[in-house]
Amino acid sequence: MNSFLLLLFPALFVLELGYYFIARRTGIGAEVCERSSHTRFTPTGGGIIFALAVLIWGVFAQIHGTLPPAWWWMLGGTAVLASVSLADDIHPMPPTPRLLLQIVVVALVYKQFCYPEAIDIYILLLFCGVGCINAFNFIDGIAGMLTLMSLVVVGTLIYALHEANFDGDEVYIALCCVLFVSLLVFACFNLPDKIFAGDAGAMTLGFVVGYILLNLILHTRDASYSILILVLVFDTGMTTLQRLFAGHNILLPHRQSIYEVLTSSWKLPHLTVSIIYALLQLLISVLYFSLPESQRWTYFIMVLALLIVSYFEIRRSPRSNE
Repeated sequence: MNSFLLLLFPALFVLELGYYFIARRTGIGAEVCERSSHTRFTPTGGGIIFALAVLIWGVFAQIHGTLPPAWWWMLGGTAVLASVSLADDIHPMPPTPRLLLQIVVVALVYKQFCYPEAIDIYILLLFCGVGCINAFNFIDGIAGMLTLMSLVVVGTLIYALHEANFDGDEVYIALCCVLFVSLLVFACFNLPDKIFAGDAGAMTLGFVVGYILLNLILHTRDASYSILILVLVFDTGMTTLQRLFAGHNILLPHRQSIYEVLTSSWKLPHLTVSIIYALLQLLISVLYFSLPESQRWTYFIMVLALLIVSYFEIRRSPRSNE
């Protein structure tokens, strides 16, 4: 596996570089508009390498006989979601069909969790799976945010899987390592603001990370592991609820999330806000792992309460209304 990861990095780097030049030449990118956080045309869809990395790993694992049969559903879902999302990056589609596609893909992949006596649990899992996809897509709005947050989330997931040590965890750890390598490659292009992940990248990350985290929770029967994505899910959830209560269409793009308020109203540099978010999530996760299991839910609730207070304090600040 180590040699595979060493070869994967340069292979993905070449693929990303090739896509970058193709996107620039063909005009696949984000133009500057009123909602833009960027100031020039920037190629998008570069996050397709996340899906390519997952699929390459899947073929490698199948050849070596280490891929469980049920995982083909996850790989198929990744391929479909990434392909349609890349097409959406090239020719934007309405939000409703995009949401319906997510629901169908998650429903098919998560069918292994569907039991007649627990259909309510299955519906909850569908909601969480689709929610995770959109949470990752939600934070892909300023330079470095998706990349840095995902590096923290995937890195702490690797640690959590080692800690949980359940039967079959080596497959999940291997997939996390593959994602981590692909994120390092993407960071080489994204942090200098050369290319965006686009829906192809954000939705792939949300789908795969959600799948891994859900399986971790189901194997350990400990939902407190969801704290590993709490910061990004919290901003997504609170902003969505606020827009819902205000009567706005929650499927339409906007610039009302906290990280966008910090950049547009508070005038903080984009990369600075991204680093703050990533370090905050890293600190929360590190402290979580340092606690005994008996204290982790108490810690989870305390962190959530502090985030809620911070959210409303930022919203009420005069600087947020400038």
